[in-house]
Amino acid sequence: MSTSPDQPRNAIVDRNPLPDARKAMAVIIKKTSLILALIVIVVVAGMNIEVIWELLAEFVPLGFEVIEETLDTFFEVVVRLNPAFAQMATAYFGFVTAVVLLYFVVRKGLVWWRRWTDAYGNWTQSYVGAWEDWTLVQKVSFFKWWATQDMGTRFITVVVGVLLGIPIMLLMSYALGSLVAAFL
Repeated sequence: MSTSPDQPRNAIVDRNPLPDARKAMAVIIKKTSLILALIVIVVVAGMNIEVIWELLAEFVPLGFEVIEETLDTFFEVVVRLNPAFAQMATAYFGFVTAVVLLYFVVRKGLVWWRRWTDAYGNWTQSYVGAWEDWTLVQKVSFFKWWATQDMGTRFITVVVGVLLGIPIMLLMSYALGSLVAAFL
């Protein structure tokens, strides 16, 4: 046995070119659980959209009214403006504040967008890589097993797969259809 010049003499050579299926499956489960958690949050929020909308429709304008009345009172009492000028000062102050806040929100939004696209790219790369590793291991192990079977066992395997697969798919389509119909 000869070794290459860049490989030490006592190095262990990995003869298995396949990736580790357990690590890939752990990544897949982790990433899929995050997706399922997000779906659950969206479904729960969707089921309660009327409550959320009513809270926003009541409290957001009420909050703006409180801020406006506080600013009017501030300009009348502290700055000693008459009520008409206090209302104009409140309007201009609100406009300038909104423009400044919009500037900072857009800047922060662009930073968040860049972070999100980078994180999404990294997430997609790791998830797709793990999925490809896991499916490669599963395909190789299935084809190794398949090659050891005779024609009778192969035929029985296909028939059993079809006979089990059709009812399972029907049951899943019924469950998903019922779930969709419940939300419509």
